[in-house]
Amino acid sequence: MQIDVSVIIPVHNNEKTIKNAVESVLFQTWKNIEIICVDDGSEDKSLSILRSYEKKDSRLQVISLPHNQGTLKARKYGVQASSGRYVMFLDADDLYKEDACKCAYLAISNAGTDIVHFGTEVLNSNHLSEERIHLNEKLLRPHKGKISGNLLNCCFIDHLFTASLWNKIYKGDICRQAFSHLVNSNLRKGEDWYTFFVIAYYSRTYEGIDDILYQYNLGAGGTGSEMDLNQFKMLLTEKDTYDAIKAFLANKDTSNYKNVLNNLQYHFLDECVFKWANELSIQEKAKGYAELVETWGHKLVMIELAHYWWDNHYKLSNYLKESGIYTSCVRDHQKPLTIAFYYRSISGGGAQRVAALLSNRFSEVKDYQGKYMYQVLLITDEGPQKEEYELSERVIREYLPGFIKSKGVNYLARYEKWQQILERRNIDVVVSGLWVDPCTFWDMLAVKSFRTKPSFIIHSHTFCAVPFIFPNHEAKELLAKYMICDGVVALSEIDERYISAFNHSVKYIVNPLAFDPNDVPDSIYIPNVLIWCGRISFEKKPVDAIRMMYELHKINRAAQLYIVGDGDKKILQEMKNLVKVYHLEDNVFFEGFQLDVGKYYSRASVFISTAEYEGFPLTFSEALSFAVPIVTYEMPWLTFTRDGRGILSVPQGRYDLMARQVATLLDEPEKIFTIGHDGKDLVSELAHTDIIAQWQQLLDMAVYEKPIEKENISDENQNANILLQYMTLWSEIGRKRAAQKKRNSLLKRNQLKKNQEDQICRNLKFDIDSLKNSVSFRTGRLLTWGPRKVRGCYFCLHQHGFNYTVKRFIEHLGIDMGTGDYHRNR
Repeated sequence: MQIDVSVIIPVHNNEKTIKNAVESVLFQTWKNIEIICVDDGSEDKSLSILRSYEKKDSRLQVISLPHNQGTLKARKYGVQASSGRYVMFLDADDLYKEDACKCAYLAISNAGTDIVHFGTEVLNSNHLSEERIHLNEKLLRPHKGKISGNLLNCCFIDHLFTASLWNKIYKGDICRQAFSHLVNSNLRKGEDWYTFFVIAYYSRTYEGIDDILYQYNLGAGGTGSEMDLNQFKMLLTEKDTYDAIKAFLANKDTSNYKNVLNNLQYHFLDECVFKWANELSIQEKAKGYAELVETWGHKLVMIELAHYWWDNHYKLSNYLKESGIYTSCVRDHQKPLTIAFYYRSISGGGAQRVAALLSNRFSEVKDYQGKYMYQVLLITDEGPQKEEYELSERVIREYLPGFIKSKGVNYLARYEKWQQILERRNIDVVVSGLWVDPCTFWDMLAVKSFRTKPSFIIHSHTFCAVPFIFPNHEAKELLAKYMICDGVVALSEIDERYISAFNHSVKYIVNPLAFDPNDVPDSIYIPNVLIWCGRISFEKKPVDAIRMMYELHKINRAAQLYIVGDGDKKILQEMKNLVKVYHLEDNVFFEGFQLDVGKYYSRASVFISTAEYEGFPLTFSEALSFAVPIVTYEMPWLTFTRDGRGILSVPQGRYDLMARQVATLLDEPEKIFTIGHDGKDLVSELAHTDIIAQWQQLLDMAVYEKPIEKENISDENQNANILLQYMTLWSEIGRKRAAQKKRNSLLKRNQLKKNQEDQICRNLKFDIDSLKNSVSFRTGRLLTWGPRKVRGCYFCLHQHGFNYTVKRFIEHLGIDMGTGDYHRNR
């Protein structure tokens, strides 16, 4: 008589659990089974335990392998030795329910399917979180009902059920056919998925049943505890499993399985990255990251990281830096340098103009022999834009997919474009002006991981403390960029001091000007003419310019303000509405974006700035070049305001004081002239600074690793570094605690509200029960019994006919007059 079910149990050093596992099969209620235990070179007492059971029960057969060959091979030996109509698998640290074989056998034989999937009880065997237990229960749950067709799509694309091998019963012939095509290599991780993949490939029908037949002792084999590097390397062999699945499909029509392979790759990669981030021990994370990249390749790993940690990469930065993957190669000082400047565009803003100016300046630099020293690229997003700033013919253009649409998993296209540009242009160093956006961190990894190991410099464009006002955690995340990049350009001495606490290769360099202030004619100072110039955005606070004009109008009705610039349409509309409310239509004029702003500066008496923050505002340089004095909100970190020439400051937000200051200037033309020309002297000095020489000093540090002679760091500077580092990091801790406190308060409030609502429901239920038990209620029910039955009979007669109504009436009469137990059961 043919065996009904063959149970395959691979065993390797399981002396503590194998007895329970074997006995759970031996004591099955279904007796026509065979048990094939394959001892995979155990070094403990597992084999002797199995031999003792083999002597007691002829249904149990032991196959002993001379050395450890892995679970895949052990199962393969077992399946090849099996003879059952159906095959089941049991792990040596799990159990079957006592009627597992019976229920599984009857289910698959009655259904006539190739596979039957049954339920699993998940036990917490290693102090794991309840969340993880519930997640496994959900993942292991069968799909109810029958499925026919492509089971691989159902499992790996539609995710109707999981690829776990041991919570299913299979047709024996299909199982033996599948195992004959499995590789003979030792797949150490993910072999269950590989095995099930091949079985499902040869299968056509599936059914899921609710019966819980398997006891999965999650964590019994050490699952869930902190991993060391060797365990992590073992996990990385899942890549071998994925490669084995690809190899299995190599000689087959794979057109139907492309998405399946993609999903499998994502599954194995995702597990490796997740466990690197969450389970690998802290001291091993840097080495583990190098192993992760070596196994899966940098592109796949980085895109997976970007998927989960796009905005929160600071936690990763130390491990990534220590891995050594992002260490730049030192360039040969004797060879020309290929330098790429990146910014999102070169039209419509100050940072955009700086990118164009720097590209032009570097492209024209020659050595003492008259040879060009740099090959220069300018990289922007998407393609040429309208009204771009002028570029030298020697500047090479390249384009990337836009940084806004390249977030998370969508970063792949941008990553690949970076690789193409780096390969094609042989770039030595990239200078990115997109200093604060999260995309810059991933750009940096994409560049610094390239095979030629280019350097990456961040060109900051505003005050270093600005990220602290953002609603996200960018102040802390910015440190991740500083810690991995090769150098930073700061726009003020204060910024340099702050950034140097996190990166030693930092240098304060002023932005280049597009003109020589000495060649710019002074303004003709038309009386009462003011200019506000810049991008219409929230940080520029342009609405305050209108409020200032309202205050000024009370003092000087002849004053006129020209708003030059474009941007946020909502803010612009708010400004225009305010002009109407204040009746300033004859005093405020909106000029929009202008390439030629000189015609406005050349007529103005005063330039006003309402910005909340700036880095190195080119509008200040432009105004002072025309000898136009500036009245601005206080920004004491700015190079301009620290010098003081040409600028008058009022406290942030005090547009009323700004109006008074402007009114005073307009009343004193001589003061306008004096302050304006003092400012022109300042901007002339800045314009004639040898910026290229300063940049070359930074390149010496960041690209050539040439030490720069600096004064010994004093105790005062060391103390300042400590303050800057810990104030930055602890402010983030404080924000998190405040957010957590708020969350806890809301949870407590919601729980209190729920408790109150539950109490109201309990009170109502008590009142209803009391009412039902009252004499008056019982009397009323008795009196209305007849009418209620008549109404019920009427509706039943109308819907189901006379015979059915009589039958139901008799049944209800028996229920109402019969025993209480019957009434309750119904």
